[in-house]
Amino acid sequence: MTTELRRICAFYSKGRNYVDVLRRVRQDNPAAQIYAMVPARYPLSDAEGALADEVLRIDRERYGWRDLLAFLHLLGRIRKARYDVFIIAFDSPRLRILAALSGASRCAYCTLEGRLVDIQPSVSGTLANVTFRNVWGRLVYAGVWCAVHFLRVGR
Repeated sequence: MTTELRRICAFYSKGRNYVDVLRRVRQDNPAAQIYAMVPARYPLSDAEGALADEVLRIDRERYGWRDLLAFLHLLGRIRKARYDVFIIAFDSPRLRILAALSGASRCAYCTLEGRLVDIQPSVSGTLANVTFRNVWGRLVYAGVWCAVHFLRVGR
């Protein structure tokens, strides 16, 4: 990432140390305007507050198919803000789709080692990637299942 002034949104996800994500984004983009998007009940630490220029509170910690209207409201809010970069805390199909739908020209996720890895900002590319990963995972599972059930183990 470059050091030019940008609007960057770092989206919170449960299960990841959020301060590490914000620290990496701030390290790579010291002059950027960083928005920390966190759930309403998330207890923001002093370190997280110091790394973010603005904290944006969202309604829920998780969004799913049952919460489609809430998700569409969140998506509208993200798209309306017109972020240059949208960062998700880790690589998951749901978060990839959210990043692709964000409208940002650049999307990335933070690895466990703290690197920012670019992902496809296009919806079609993201859906193709998610579908491929799903099909590949099912094929691997089927192969393991067949090996467990059909291969003989010597005694």
